[in-house]
Amino acid sequence: MATVDLELKRQFQELGMKVVETQAKMKQIDAAVDALTRSSQRCNLTLTEVKSLAPNVTTYQSVGRMFVKAQHETITKDLETAIKLSTERVQELEKNKSILEKSLKDKENSLREIIAQRQQKSD
Repeated sequence: MATVDLELKRQFQELGMKVVETQAKMKQIDAAVDALTRSSQRCNLTLTEVKSLAPNVTTYQSVGRMFVKAQHETITKDLETAIKLSTERVQELEKNKSILEKSLKDKENSLREIIAQRQQKSD
C-alpha cells in the first residue's frame, strides 16, 4: 500500500510539473502574440501614412540606426509583407496555443483522477 501511495505521489508531482510547464509555454505564446500584434498595428499605421504621401515625395526607410532613401513602392511592399508575416505567425501561435490548452485540460483531468484515486484509497 505504501508503494501505491508513493507511485500516486510521484505521478501527481510529474503531472503538476507538466501543468506548470504548459502554463509557462502558454504565457510565452501570449506575449509573442501581443508583440506581433503591436508590430502589425505599427506597420499598418505606417502603411496608411506612407500611402497618403504623394509618389514623388522623398521617403526613407529605417535600417538599424540609420535611414536609407527608398522608393515609395519598396516601402509599401515591405510594410505589407511585414503585416502579412505577422498575421500568419499570430495564426500559427494561436493554433499552438489551442493545442496546449487541450493538453492542459487533459493533464488537469489526470490530476483530478489521481486525487480521486487517493481519496478513494484513504476512505
